[in-house]
Amino acid sequence: MLWEGATVRNIVGIDEVSAMGAPGEAGVVVLNVPEGSTAARNGFAEGDLILKFGNYGIDTVQDLLNYTSRLKSGQSVELTVLRNYDTVTVRFKK
Repeated sequence: MLWEGATVRNIVGIDEVSAMGAPGEAGVVVLNVPEGSTAARNGFAEGDLILKFGNYGIDTVQDLLNYTSRLKSGQSVELTVLRNYDTVTVRFKK
């Protein structure tokens, strides 16, 4: 599935949850971030696990797509991301 130019998918199974250090079986894994894409310009990286969109939990790719579609051009929101076992905040601007 594509999101803002990046290839993403739902986190799958307990093995992947453990390997990523995720807090549970919810979230969206960023698989590929092409240079120049909106996702790349906003600081997303391959291997990121998107957990929250503002104050909303992200369980699935559909959640991420739904919340993103509500943003107007120029609006921004903070996303909570698990990156290399650390929780970081990435400001996303549409």
